[in-house]
Amino acid sequence: MQQARYKVNLQHYMAECEANYQRLQQLLPDGCHEVSWAVLLPGDRAGRLEIRVLQRCRYTTMLSLSLDGGPGVSVPQHFELRAYHDARLVEVVAFQSQRRISPRYAYPNRYMYQQDEKWQQHRFLSECLHYCLENGMASELDLPA
Repeated sequence: MQQARYKVNLQHYMAECEANYQRLQQLLPDGCHEVSWAVLLPGDRAGRLEIRVLQRCRYTTMLSLSLDGGPGVSVPQHFELRAYHDARLVEVVAFQSQRRISPRYAYPNRYMYQQDEKWQQHRFLSECLHYCLENGMASELDLPA
């Protein structure tokens, strides 16, 4: 029996991109005018979310977002994001070392991506941003650009 082909739900995908834009705007000091800053996470693990502006254009901003959970977390999470200010959307353009992820994949595939790999990356970003908003404490960084 053949499995039904995965179909991208564009309405849910765009809603997630919009929600992530709103979450990111709540974390950014002064609407993204700083070069870098951090959100410190409470608890024994004392992790932090670090955000850096990579490129700023009239309608878009490229951001690097790194989440280090502290001791006990073996692999820090790294996102590259593009914020579209005119459309008020955030797109994950890279996660870890993965770039150019397609909206859907046949499964199994060469890289063993899930059928909805791109959606899962956006959903994971959503969970990270939500956690930081609920539990984090903002702290400006004095990092070299």
